[in-house]
Amino acid sequence: MKHFNYLAFCCSLALCLFLAPSPLALAQEDKDAATLTQLSEGGDLVARDYLAERYYFGTGGVKQDYKKARELSEKLADEGYPRSQMVMGSLYYNGQVVKKDLKKALEYFKLAAGNGSSVGQMFLGLMYYNGEGTAPNKSEAYNYLKLAADEGHAAAQFQVGVMSQNGEGTKKNVDEAIKYYHLAADQGHLESQVALGMIYGLGQDKAQNMKEAAKYYRLAADQGDPNAQYLLGLTYFFGEGVAKDPREASKWFTLAAEQGDMDARYNLGVMYAKGEGVPRNKDEAIKWFTLGAQQGDGRCMYNLGYLYDTGDLLPQDPKEALKWYKLAIKNGNLEAKERVAEMESQ
Repeated sequence: MKHFNYLAFCCSLALCLFLAPSPLALAQEDKDAATLTQLSEGGDLVARDYLAERYYFGTGGVKQDYKKARELSEKLADEGYPRSQMVMGSLYYNGQVVKKDLKKALEYFKLAAGNGSSVGQMFLGLMYYNGEGTAPNKSEAYNYLKLAADEGHAAAQFQVGVMSQNGEGTKKNVDEAIKYYHLAADQGHLESQVALGMIYGLGQDKAQNMKEAAKYYRLAADQGDPNAQYLLGLTYFFGEGVAKDPREASKWFTLAAEQGDMDARYNLGVMYAKGEGVPRNKDEAIKWFTLGAQQGDGRCMYNLGYLYDTGDLLPQDPKEALKWYKLAIKNGNLEAKERVAEMESQ
């Protein structure tokens, strides 16, 4: 399995506050919208900065209003208020009530980053990474992301882990990657938990440790990640890092399969076809093989062909078997190719 790909970047992260509150902002944090509005209209610029952020996200008792957020933040951004700089950067990045302009977004994020916004540092790093509003610069991306990561921003810690693991913008350093994945995983960051599970479970640049892998797969699986649920199912199926328990494996495969994981659907179909970890069940086996086949899984197509070919669980039907075998061949299944050659030579 490959290393993680870099995550796609979107500034409009739902309900993500731009800054950890400063001492001045803490005085505003618990105030209701009416009080903040009154303070803002009375000339309290910190209250106005905080209110601009609330209007951008539609939080803290105000309805989301990009136009109002811009009215409140535009002048403040030029005067050095980082929340307003983040609002303006996000408006320009997403083209909300202003014409989309990545260069202006970059400049506002740069200002916010210089004023201590860890989210600004992260966004700036990602823009340098992706070459948005500027030429791609992995080294500059890493530097800004690391600033945010060292401020405790979990998403930035994950990104630094990815770049360290892959040697992007910095020397490849798996120990450094693991360090930052751990920092993020300890904050409940799902992708970092999966990353650690894969490093330990697949021996990615590190000695395999299935007990640690199962631990991190479980953390991510409990958060509903289908890949982690599938991988946790494998650990129970084979008894790696945990006691072997096919029934428990079927539970996690089911959770992953219900979210569309193709490998889990294939495994679950096999388990129901064989009665392994679950009671043998024709309908369930066919259901999961069919769903996998609809996703283009050649193994599921082959198994449907096999069931029609042998008359096991399904009425024997050579014509239907041949149909599924040929579909499996188109999807790279070599076993099907051999069986079709046998059938057509008879």
